[in-house]
Formats: sequence, C-alpha cells, structure tokens
Amino acid sequence: MQYKVSPEDLRKCAEKSKRSITRAKFLDLAYIYEEFLLYLSKTGRITEEGFADQGISALWKDNTLKDSILIFDGFTGFTPIQLLCIEVLMERAESCIFPWSFPGKISLPLEREKSGNPYFYLTEEAIKELLS
Repeated sequence: MQYKVSPEDLRKCAEKSKRSITRAKFLDLAYIYEEFLLYLSKTGRITEEGFADQGISALWKDNTLKDSILIFDGFTGFTPIQLLCIEVLMERAESCIFPWSFPGKISLPLEREKSGNPYFYLTEEAIKELLS
C-alpha cells in the first residue's frame, strides 16, 4: 500500500524488538494486516491506496506519455508509492521537470549537509530521493 509495509516487515520488527509487549504488538499487527490483505484478495476489493498500484501498472502499458514533458510543481515529501509512480513517469515521459524552492545554490550530487533551514527540509529530502 502507500508506504509499502508488508506483514513480513512487521514480523521482522517484532524479531528486533527488545520488549515483549512491543514484539507482541508487532505480531498482532502483522496478523491483522495479513488477514486484511487476504480479505481484499478474496473479495476483489481495493483500498484507496491500492489505486496507486493499479495506476502504476497502467502507466507501464500506456504509450501516450512517450512524447510528454511533465512538470511537478510544488510537490515534496513523497511516500514510497508516490516515488515509484514518479520513477515510472520519469522512465516513460520524454522529460520531467521539478522546480524546487531552495535557499542559495545547490550542487550535484547533493551534499549530505543540510541547509539548516527547517522550511526546506522536505525539498532537500525530495531532491535526494529523486536523485538516488
């Protein structure tokens, strides 16, 4: 779904947990989430977040983007599923443009040191994620 967490990820967190109550909570979450995914699969239902997965699959099959120039203006703080969608768009479109608000100059590759300005944290993180 949106953050690409699986029941197996939750079980791994349980294994790493030092406190038994935390371990039990992770295992409960893994069980509930696994049963929820099974329910969705059996009933053919989809969550709102699941639409993104379907959209990404459709993007791979769609050839209308091949001559497109896409502009992403004003977007930061992407979730893993959003990053995957942008990755597909970047591969399918002719070009993608990301205008960013950022204090001062930046050089590529983006330096590890942050600007120190909390207002641009999401911009800095989005740039790093898209360049990786």
